[in-house]
Amino acid sequence: MSVRQVDTLVVGATFTGIGLIGELQRQNRPSLLIEREITLGHEFTYAYKPGVNWELETERHQAVKMLRDKLKRRNVLTSEGRVHLSGITPILYQLTRDQELPVRLLTEVVSVEHAGSGYKIVLYDGSGMSELVANRIIDTSSEKLTGPVRMHTGRKRIGALLHAKKNEHGSVSALASSAFGGSSEFHEDRLSFKRGRFESEGYISIPLAADDDWITARKKIHQFWANRPAELEGWSLATVADQFDYAPKRGPHEIDRNWYWMPSAAYANPLLAMDEGMEWGKENGAI
Repeated sequence: MSVRQVDTLVVGATFTGIGLIGELQRQNRPSLLIEREITLGHEFTYAYKPGVNWELETERHQAVKMLRDKLKRRNVLTSEGRVHLSGITPILYQLTRDQELPVRLLTEVVSVEHAGSGYKIVLYDGSGMSELVANRIIDTSSEKLTGPVRMHTGRKRIGALLHAKKNEHGSVSALASSAFGGSSEFHEDRLSFKRGRFESEGYISIPLAADDDWITARKKIHQFWANRPAELEGWSLATVADQFDYAPKRGPHEIDRNWYWMPSAAYANPLLAMDEGMEWGKENGAI
């Protein structure tokens, strides 16, 4: 097996992970980001988790402010915080490519063990097994994909994308427009609803038990939809998320020496998650 040495291994191509690897690269610190799936930022975009507080614009880093501006120019985000999640995905891929970030997708962590002052990590991808030696590990995944220590992932939900029904003129129906009093979002224990960037777009999520698997979760959301409240009668269920919506406590949580869990899903929205990754990298770039 080939062995590669890096300063920091970032686990999870989350918004926090991408912000962190970008900052480490700007500091010329040899690092690598690995992701078990083929998608970027899935803790928000593929979980249909639109987030909150987009309108506050509290990002500290110029790169994140520029990303916000780009989302607005591309008609993906409004000043009021209404977002078209699917439109973020290609922009995130473009950012990763343009900055030439060291990202490996479809790569799984097989094992981690101590090796001197750092860690030896065995990875698996389409080329087979490989070994990596890292001085530090930062796990930004929602479910904590590394480490033996059990940590609570917080509340768990499943989301879905909604499509507003049209009237005979092809416009969004009055029933859909007036849902929940026409407000842009509605939250209670049983249901969270938020309108998307476009009038025909909405997002919902419902709570799950911590041990619910995907079969159970999808059954629950379809049962909910079959008995949905009257406010949602003007909407149709377009598609169900393929990532759970978690809300873990903000990190970093120490797993071991120079090994942390910093879940991206803990932050209010993708821009804040990326900003936090960059800030942590700025303050803790050197070990």
